[in-house]
Formats: sequence, C-alpha cells, structure tokens
Amino acid sequence: VLRFAQLQLSGFQYRKYLGDLNPRGLQETPEPYDPAFRVTTVSVEENGPGTKNAGQIPYVVPPGYQRDRDITTLNNAELNEQALNLSVTDLRDGDARAAFKNVNLDLLQYKGLTMSVHMDNLSDESGTTGAFIRLGTDFTQNYYEIALKNLKATKRGSFNVREPDPEVIWPTENKFDFSLDDLRRLKANRNRQELAGAAPYSEDSEDGRFTYTVVGNPDFSAVQILMLGVRNPKTGDEQTKSFNVWFNEFHASGFDQTSGKAAIARADIKLADFANLSLTGAFKTYGYGGVQTRISERERANSLEFGLASSIALDKLLPDKWGLRIPVYVSYDRRTVKPNFNPLDPDMPLDLSLSSINDEGRRRNYRKMVEENQTRKSINFSNVRKIRLDPAAKARFYDVENFSATYAFSDALRTSVLLDEYRQISHRGGITYSFTRAPRYWEPFKNSKTFEKPVWALLKDFNLSLLPSSVSFQGFMDRSFIKTQLRNADPNTSTFPPTHTTQGVPAQFEKYWLFNRNYAAVWNLSQSLTLNYVAASQAIVDEPYGEVNSQAKRDSVWRSLTNFGRTKNFDQRIGTTWQLPLQKTPFFDWLTAQAVYNVGVNFQANSLGIRDTLGQAFGNVIRNSRERALVGRIDFVALYNKIAGLRWVNSPRPPRRDIARSPGDFEEVERQPSQFVKTLARVLLTVRGINYNYSIQEHTIMPGFLPF
Repeated sequence: VLRFAQLQLSGFQYRKYLGDLNPRGLQETPEPYDPAFRVTTVSVEENGPGTKNAGQIPYVVPPGYQRDRDITTLNNAELNEQALNLSVTDLRDGDARAAFKNVNLDLLQYKGLTMSVHMDNLSDESGTTGAFIRLGTDFTQNYYEIALKNLKATKRGSFNVREPDPEVIWPTENKFDFSLDDLRRLKANRNRQELAGAAPYSEDSEDGRFTYTVVGNPDFSAVQILMLGVRNPKTGDEQTKSFNVWFNEFHASGFDQTSGKAAIARADIKLADFANLSLTGAFKTYGYGGVQTRISERERANSLEFGLASSIALDKLLPDKWGLRIPVYVSYDRRTVKPNFNPLDPDMPLDLSLSSINDEGRRRNYRKMVEENQTRKSINFSNVRKIRLDPAAKARFYDVENFSATYAFSDALRTSVLLDEYRQISHRGGITYSFTRAPRYWEPFKNSKTFEKPVWALLKDFNLSLLPSSVSFQGFMDRSFIKTQLRNADPNTSTFPPTHTTQGVPAQFEKYWLFNRNYAAVWNLSQSLTLNYVAASQAIVDEPYGEVNSQAKRDSVWRSLTNFGRTKNFDQRIGTTWQLPLQKTPFFDWLTAQAVYNVGVNFQANSLGIRDTLGQAFGNVIRNSRERALVGRIDFVALYNKIAGLRWVNSPRPPRRDIARSPGDFEEVERQPSQFVKTLARVLLTVRGINYNYSIQEHTIMPGFLPF
C-alpha cells in the first residue's frame, strides 16, 4: 500500500503551513483560492525610521524592550531587531493562514507567555481581524490555541514617521499576555465534563480579550511546534480582508519558585558480635535543585526511600557447645515517588487532574496508578554448618560436620504508571556434603625380612587402600519467577484525563527452575595408583506456563521434582593415574613415568520446542571420550653417574688441602683431569634431561539419539 504524505523539511525557521486550519467536522469543504499569503520579516535596519523601506509605518522596537549590543566590538554596536510579518490579500471570511516553527521547549516551570503584535491595513479598520498562537505536539490533534479576537490597527498619519511612538505601532490591546495556568484550567474543565478529547473545547478569558482552545492532550513539557497565524473571523458580512500582522519575540514571564528540600541519613549500629545493622534514608521534594541546576532540571516529584540491612550471627543465641554457625543477612528497601505532575498528562498538576475525576474511588485508584513504588526484600542463610569442637576427634563419614546448607530468598516488586506489576521472586538453596580422610594403606610385606634385599623392593613396598580418600556431593536449586504486567491506554474511553488499564494486555512470564548436582570422589588405591571420579548433572524442573495457582499445576511440578527434574546435561569422567615403580629398580631409577587413563561420557538433551520439517524431534547428543597417556622424564645426569668413566664429569672439584709437610716427605696425589677437559666433556654431555608426553585421545559423538 502506497500512501502519500505531505513532505516538510525539518528546521528552526518559520515556514508556511500548508494544511487546513479550519475546525474539523462535517462543514462544507471550501473551494481552493490564493489569498497571496506571504511570510517575510521586518527589522530596524531594513524597515526602521529613515530607511528606504520604512514606508508609512516604520518598524520600531516594541515598548519595554531594548536592542541588544555586541560587546565584542569597539563601538558597542547595536544588533538588528526584527519581527515576523504575515500578510494576506482578500482572505475569505472564517479562513486563516499561519506559519510554524519546529521547536523543542519545556515550559512546565514557567508561569506565562507574552508577545507583542502589530496590525495594519489600507482601510485603517480595527476589530475585524484576529491573530492566534498554537502550542503543542502537533498541528491538528494535540495543541493549545490562544486567539486574540479583535486586533487594533495602526492608522497611517497618526504618528511622527521619523520618531514613531512604540505604543502606537505596538498597541497594548494587541499584546498576547496570558497565563499557562489558564490553559491548564481550561483542560481540567474539559476533562471534568468528560468530553471527547479530539473535539476542540474553547473558553473565553476573564477579560474577554482571548479565546482559549484545547484539542487532544498537549504537553507544555514537550512543546514541539509553535504556530503563529492570522484569521478573518466568521461574521455575517462574509467580507474578505487584506492586512499585515507583525509578531515580535516570544517571551516567557515568571517561573515557579517553589523551594524544595532534600536530605540523606545513614546510621550504622554494631551489636557486639551478634549483629551489624545499617539504616539509610533519603527524600527529595518538588522544586529541589542545586545552584547550578536549570529550572527545567529541578525535581518534579516527591520521593522517599529508606532501607535496612543487617548481618546477624544467630548462633550467638545458642549454646557454644552446640558448635553451630548460622550467618544470616536480611535487607529491606522501599522507594516511593509521588509526581507533582500527572505522568499521563504531563503539563497538568496531579491535584488538578484528580479534581477532574468526580468518583472518589476512581480518584483514589488513579493516584495510586501514577505513583511509582519499588520494594525489595531478601534473606540469606549462607553456609550454615556445625563445626568440629574437638579437632583431634576422629572424622567419620556420617558426622553432621560434613554437611553445610545455603538458602537465599529475594522478592522485588515494582509498579508505575505503565507497569501494573513487575515481580521477581528468587529462591536459591543447596546442600553440600564433603568428607575427607587421611589414606590408610595395607602393607602386608612391609616388615617381612624375606624381602630386605633391594631386588625385592617392588614387592616389599606393595600397599593397598580399601576406602576412598574423599567423597563430596552438592545439590543446588535455583528457582526464578518474573511476572510483567504492563498497562495500556484504556480502549473503552476517549475522555481525559487519560487512564491506563491491563485490559487486553496479557501478563508475560519468565521463569526457570534449575536442579544441579555435582559428585566427586578420590580413591588412592595405593601410593602410586589414584582413581578420580567427577560427575555433574544439570536438570530443569518443568513448570506450566504462568502462575502455579491450581492443584493440577502444583501436581505437575511435584511430579517433575520427584523425578529430579528433566536432565539437560550430564557429564561423567573417570580418570586413573599410575606412577610406574621405575625408581624401585636399580637399572631404571633414572626414569620416571606416569600412565594416565581417562574415560568420559556426556549427554546433552535436545530442546523440546525445536522440530525438523517433518515435525520430529532432533534428538539428544551423546559424546564418549577416552585418553591414554604416558608422561615422564629421562634424567641423563643420573644415567651418566651410573657409568664410571663419565662420573667424574659431574663430580665437583675436590677442595685443595693446605697441610704443611717436612722436607723429604713423599705424598701420593691423585692426578685430576684438567678443567678444560672437564668443560669439554660437559659440553658433549649437554643433554641433561628430557620430558616426554605421549597421549592418544579418542572421541565419539552420536547426535539424534532418542530413548526407546
């Protein structure tokens, strides 16, 4: 589908508005015509008194304003001052023309707006034409309009052309000077009558000079368009009008000077060795800001937050002879933000919006809906255990000291204007068992005199351990539940103030329940042979979608839990290491070697939601692995020392004896090889040792495995 839209280049200069400015409705569509609408500028330097383009009505600075000066120049020159000029010729009765500008303004903290306007026509006729200003987020569906009904014309010849009076050129009757609170009250009155927001709603100002109109839900905190226009009001004479209108600068007058407050408090309390307590609190009120903070950046809400955190040693309340260790951590945090302005109607004070709601119950629910609340609470029991009071006592595999437990709970709840409920609940807990004993070996030939000779060392040192050295197990559960319930605009109403509801917006759930188990065992079968076993199982406890709020759902969860969940990944490995007894043989004691043999199996379950083109499950994946390795070292130094002819190469030089002897005595001295020969021999025997590692690794993978 190809739709045509009106193309307008974005910028910050005024441009002609080419759309329809007539009220929306069932009135007759007017025939197109050309009122010779022009958008130009008039300025002091181009149209001021004494210039060639001054004409009969020269341009002057409006009363109460002074031209800016360029202080960077030597003569302090005055800058040019100008205004927007809109001129029409034969504008039809009831028709309007306008120029617009894209802006990005936040006027929420300001009190009013002012603008000087000039009008002239060839007939010097007053009270027959009007001007208007539109502020909002778009041109036709969300805007405020301030209309000046009867413009006063500046008559030619009624002033000195060379020194015109600014009060005559810019009559006070033509000045826009209105309060933003008047526009807010206008919207509140419209909302109180529960009228459709798309239809224009108008009221006259108290002095009758202006007509205020609101359409849709405009927002002073995000003004995106500024429109200046002229209008030929609808009258019975149906006469066309030709006139010029000058719009001067747009000024904001006054701002909200409400002073805010802020404070932060913290207290840390230590209760001996029983507990540590931390208390924190902070608040900010509407209008708070630093000296460097802009008006638009000041606080626009009243916020209060406080928290409590404590670490407690509960075992201090129990007798020491029990030997318990129960560390507990508790925390609670709460934050409340009460906006001063309605988040669904950002330029309306919340109290003013609530005054538009007639029903007390609806008003109370509306206030609760727009507030932001956050609550967090948690409690943790970390490594709860019983310690061994007598370190010299014999450790047994059934001792309660071998067990420890951990549990953590947290609950977070958040609500806001767009979030009906965001709740995150987490349960984490686990039990750990760990038993370690010093290995005891059975050595039947250790004290036998039959095997005293070195040749029988291998048999003499035979040993065997009948029990594992260490056994450990860990079971850990992690359950998370997240519920997100968003709000949407209420489809059953088009009135204001706008409200949000959960109707038609299903809640979203994100949750999982993991059940992980780890096993480990080490068995020193002998002093040279070690057996290791490691296994890890990762399982999921399947839960029905949504909240578990029925007996059928609870039964489904319980069945999955009693089966230890649905295994997603299982990994099991067994490894053996044998230290070859080469050191116990006199001919091979210069060699060391370890024989390694490892096997493993891995099971990875498929995803339940993935199917092939035929609708069949992809199946599981099984992997097997095996590793055989020989690791060791060849010590050539020890080998050289076994050869008598090479032993002297690695032997240190004997110390020189300093003994006095009598003349004529004889002494036998062993002649040592020269240092040069010894160094040369060491160079030839440079290789001192070799580390070697020989391994064979084999893997098998079988995808698509389906159980029978």
